[in-house]
This record gives sequence, structure tokens and C-alpha cells, in this order.
Amino acid sequence: MKIIYIALAIVILILQVRLLSSDGGVGELLSLQKNLDELHSKIDVLEQNNALLRKEVKDLQSSTQAIETIARQKLGMIGEDEAFIKIIELPKSQPKAVEKQIDMESNEATETPSNSLP
Repeated sequence: MKIIYIALAIVILILQVRLLSSDGGVGELLSLQKNLDELHSKIDVLEQNNALLRKEVKDLQSSTQAIETIARQKLGMIGEDEAFIKIIELPKSQPKAVEKQIDMESNEATETPSNSLP
């Protein structure tokens, strides 16, 4: 009877080792569960993104104001009775160079040309 118990213990031990270390074992199960959780979180983010896109499509299909807003923002379109004014901000280091260039241009404009008639 002792031999049967020892044989059963060895078989159970072998099965436990195989369950814990082989392909399809507990380690792989935990890895797959982690991957599944990551995929669920990605799906949630994508579903939220899809909901926002559906809302935007619905707004575009139902309202001309939404289309006009997007045309103004992305394409730079303006109305027939509007004027487009673009403001360019210069970096802080550039104004000195611009001032020098303006000074040079103003000096050139004030000088009399050497090949002009008296």
C-alpha cells in the first residue's frame, strides 16, 4: 500500500511541475490574462475615440456651422465680406536682427545713388 501512495505522490508531483512550467501552464495563463487586460483597456480607449468621432460626424451632417468652423480652422477659409489678417510673432532673439536689417534698408533708401544725373 505504501508503494501505491509513493507512486501516486510522484505522479501528482510530476503533474504539478508540468502544470507550472510547461506551455499552457499557469505561467502562460497569467501572461495571457495580462495581455487580455491590456487589450480591454485599449478597446475602452478606442471606443471613447469612436464615440467622439460619431458625435463629430453627426454634428457635421446636421449643422453647417460645424462645417464652417472646421473649414476656418483647418483650411483657413474666410467669408466673402471678411478680411484675413495674419499676425506673425517673432522669437525674442530675432528682433535685433530685424532692427539691423530695417536700419540697413533705411540707410540705403536715404543715400543718393552715385550714377544719378546732376
